[in-house]
Amino acid sequence: MLANKIIYLIILIICVVFYVMYIDTLSLLLLITVLILPLMSLVLLILSAFGAKSSMSLENRHITKSGKAKIKFHAKNSFFLPISYATAQFEFENQLHKERDKIDIETAFFSETGHDIGFEFAPRNCGIINISVKKILLYDFFKIFKVRLKPKFSEKLVVLPNIIDLNGKLDLSSSSSSDNTRFSEVKSGDDPSQIFGFKEYEHGDKINRIHWKLSSKSDTLWVKEYSLPIDSKTLLAFNIGDKSSIDTIYSAVISVSDFLTKCDIPHNIHCQNNDVLCTINNQSDISESMETLLSQGFDDAENAYFSGDNIGDCSQVIYFTSSKNLATAEILSKACNISILDFSDTSASNQYMNIVNATDNSLKEDIEKMLFGGAFYS
Repeated sequence: MLANKIIYLIILIICVVFYVMYIDTLSLLLLITVLILPLMSLVLLILSAFGAKSSMSLENRHITKSGKAKIKFHAKNSFFLPISYATAQFEFENQLHKERDKIDIETAFFSETGHDIGFEFAPRNCGIINISVKKILLYDFFKIFKVRLKPKFSEKLVVLPNIIDLNGKLDLSSSSSSDNTRFSEVKSGDDPSQIFGFKEYEHGDKINRIHWKLSSKSDTLWVKEYSLPIDSKTLLAFNIGDKSSIDTIYSAVISVSDFLTKCDIPHNIHCQNNDVLCTINNQSDISESMETLLSQGFDDAENAYFSGDNIGDCSQVIYFTSSKNLATAEILSKACNISILDFSDTSASNQYMNIVNATDNSLKEDIEKMLFGGAFYS
């Protein structure tokens, strides 16, 4: 360190002046000691550096954007003398947003037992973050000399978008059921063609749903719960045309996907920017699919639009976009049951689009308006 070097230089100059002015054994021994001690410390540091070992681990490889990554750095020295002071520089590279952050920590390399130091990292944006140790600096006892190590280990941190807990109830009463219709096994709905189960009557339940025959056999009123049809041909498609809307769109997509999964509705997620298609059947699929999507990056070309290639025979499509244009509008105008969540800065009216304007502050409200206000599944 610079301060230690300046202090040592001042002490050395004083010893030289003292020896010149008072040439005797004591002043000579003092000068030799001041010269030899740092050199001995440097030799011991170099020997200790050969035995210095380090590693890194993450408590959890998957966190949300609002969470914090807990990182543990382990340092150990196989040499019999410890290294009392060292620094390590961590670099966090977000591949999706093309941004870098650095954190410097102070540690020590103790012999035999080693030393653990933990710290937290709060990501600025979602994406795949590559965590690496760019350099480790080992200092001698006097902190005059240093040895640089270049570790070759790294960890991958997956920062998922924030999942918004959507509150509402899907209204599928207008959907016609057929013999091939699948029904949710975990959530009731409004399709009277099949009974989901029975529950005790509560204030507000519809009278026409009371099962009088079953209720007559007990002292309790029992109410029929209808089934919730689920459709395997639901598509969540999105296109990112503006880099500033990446996190918002991903948050909207994963929130809707989480809601549909909890309703036992399998669906597909398609990213138009990199043409990646993921199938979602359960909660674990969401994390795996988001990791795949986040690792692909995206083409932020201004003329990118939804080609509609994956609409196929999908009965329901939600399209998330921040790049509105006439080509997209023409395609969507020919499809049925299409809802659009638009994240562009301006909201010029368009006759082809059923647009729900969305901002970060009103994201939950706007998504729920789309899902439960009649724009979707109605």
